[in-house]
Amino acid sequence: MMILEVKNGDTLSGILRSADISVDETFSAISAMQKIYDPANLKIGQKVKVYLNLKNGTSLESLQISTSKLEKIIVEKSSSGYTARNIISKTTIKNAYAEGEIKRTLYNALIKGGVPDNIRSDFVKNYSYDVDFQRDIRSGNQFKILYERVYNDDNELVGGGRIIYSSLKTRGDPMQIYLFEKSDGQIEYFDENGFSIKKSFLRTPVDGARITSSFGARKHPILGYTKMHKGLDFGASRGTPIYAAGDGVIIEARRKGAYGNYIKIHHNNNYSTAYAHLNGFAKKIRRGTKVKQGDIIGYVGTTGRSTGPHLHYELIKNGVQINPLSVKTTSRYQLKSLDLGIFLQYGKQVHKLAKSLSSANKIANANP
Repeated sequence: MMILEVKNGDTLSGILRSADISVDETFSAISAMQKIYDPANLKIGQKVKVYLNLKNGTSLESLQISTSKLEKIIVEKSSSGYTARNIISKTTIKNAYAEGEIKRTLYNALIKGGVPDNIRSDFVKNYSYDVDFQRDIRSGNQFKILYERVYNDDNELVGGGRIIYSSLKTRGDPMQIYLFEKSDGQIEYFDENGFSIKKSFLRTPVDGARITSSFGARKHPILGYTKMHKGLDFGASRGTPIYAAGDGVIIEARRKGAYGNYIKIHHNNNYSTAYAHLNGFAKKIRRGTKVKQGDIIGYVGTTGRSTGPHLHYELIKNGVQINPLSVKTTSRYQLKSLDLGIFLQYGKQVHKLAKSLSSANKIANANP
């Protein structure tokens, strides 16, 4: 077996020919592959595994290309030539645990703890109902996460699954969140008292953002005079996902003057939210689209009257912009009777598992 790496300017034909595979076999193998995968899509750094029959010169028996961590293309020799098939890897889920102290930023602390991208994103999203990630997070704050890691059948880490339990200590007692399946089969996140973490609106509708301009009068950075700033500006890199702050219906998704690319969502109880300066809209986002809280609706940009990539976010009540930070929202509901009793017992089991994995991590770190 040979492992050949795709380099700049390489083609699959050239790679196979460099392994002394005949022109006929190269052509036949690639023709079979093209029925399910275009080898022109190969990227620099991808690996091509080539299996040869060395008893018969350098005859090609099969080749394998991983198109992702969960999918691979296999081309095999048969009595009638070559055939190709797409294999989807089986996955294995293992529990993992991370904890740490925030030194600079929460994001850096999570990366240092080895937490996968999507778990970091979900962690921030779960706390976005209650935490102002610019004002509430300080050096010395602590986090804990019990989550799933997903592996393919080659035992390679594919990414994170779901967060089972998390804790974030800012001021006072830690804020704890648990994933729990209710008796009706619905799986949701709840705090330690069985209250749903979901509120009417997210406090931070964009990942890892910092507030760069607050609600109120300010000197406009472009116009140069004092002007009422009727929203919050969240600084973030171009392309960062923006989430719907609450359930609702898109009533505007268009280019809108100084706002640039603009989305407006109508929610219940006479509230709307608006999102401006977007780099672009997410797929299927248009007027009339129904969205759920946390759905990706667009991406951070700097369109319209803007000095750099950021999200301008507005909360509108009865047609008037109000300060999003002034609105206190409450949990939608609390678990009742039987579900609540089971949940409280479940919480004890989760803590026991987290403690066990924490101990295992400390032993592994002490004996690398």
